[in-house]
Amino acid sequence: MKLASNKRVRKDILQFEKAINEIQNVKNKIYYTKIFEEYKAKIKTIDQNHDSNLNHAINPKQIREDVIDLQELRFQLQKLLIK
Repeated sequence: MKLASNKRVRKDILQFEKAINEIQNVKNKIYYTKIFEEYKAKIKTIDQNHDSNLNHAINPKQIREDVIDLQELRFQLQKLLIK
């Protein structure tokens, strides 16, 4: 199962998009939009690295670092939902 098709991830993406669209401050909107784009790119990277159909060597250390990065990005985006 791909991370991008995970129910929780899809819910988070919708919530983050809604929260970013509601930001009035342009500087903050740009900041969170950039983080959100990095979040979506990291999800795509993780999915690609876990794709068994591709003939490439899997680097567990890199995958773990990607997961940690994704977690940190998600934590930053969740600050929008608290406000």
